[in-house]
Amino acid sequence: MTTENKLQRHPIRGALYGLLLGLSAAYFAFFQFGLFGFDTLTGVLIKFGLIVLAGMVIGVVWALLAPPRRGRGPSEAPPPPAAA
Repeated sequence: MTTENKLQRHPIRGALYGLLLGLSAAYFAFFQFGLFGFDTLTGVLIKFGLIVLAGMVIGVVWALLAPPRRGRGPSEAPPPPAAA
């Protein structure tokens, strides 16, 4: 008898983590490191949005392609009691 373990992926969770990654990357790119200048409001919003979108894409790709963690399924059966 074989049990088939279905691999469960979480792309929505990856998108949410990617959103956080993108927001933090955009914050650091604009305010901490000064990689982008504040030229116009639309230019800043477009750059900020592209960085956040790239973070979300990275999160979804990681959620779909990363190696899975060990499942919480039933563990192996305990060994039989020793004969006395």
